[in-house]
Amino acid sequence: MLVLSPNLAIWKNLAIWTKIPRVELRSGLTSRLRVTRRPPKPLTPPPSAHAERTPRIPLPRPSPNPVFGVTHFLSLGLIWSRTSIVKIIPSGILNRVGCIDDPQGSAVSQPPNVSWPRNWLYLAPQSRERGNVIQLTERWMLSGRKGWNGDIYTEKGVNTL
Repeated sequence: MLVLSPNLAIWKNLAIWTKIPRVELRSGLTSRLRVTRRPPKPLTPPPSAHAERTPRIPLPRPSPNPVFGVTHFLSLGLIWSRTSIVKIIPSGILNRVGCIDDPQGSAVSQPPNVSWPRNWLYLAPQSRERGNVIQLTERWMLSGRKGWNGDIYTEKGVNTL
């Protein structure tokens, strides 16, 4: 076992060197480490009885999260579609995708009547070219018993983007 001698550090203050504790390293060497101590924290005076206190302002209670406790995001229901033949695709048809909307019927078929709070969500339309015309299929999905969440889906085809 090799022991370091204080003579190797003659240039250091010998009074400090003798006060440094001896520590044995993993390799079997013995070394002296310098121990530093922090100064004590100053004591803070106790708060006086005459000190002014700021009044506590009650915070408003947060509104309950409407999605709290939801375990399923899709409830099985109905998808109502309307197929029509058009020459060109309407320009604003994509603005309603993902919005709460009322389905538009045709002269032949009308969407089923649903009771409130159920409502319809407009899905992405499908188009297929048939010769010189376009077959356009628009689809709406019926909501669950509580309706589509207005905080998640845009109301009545209003485009917020």
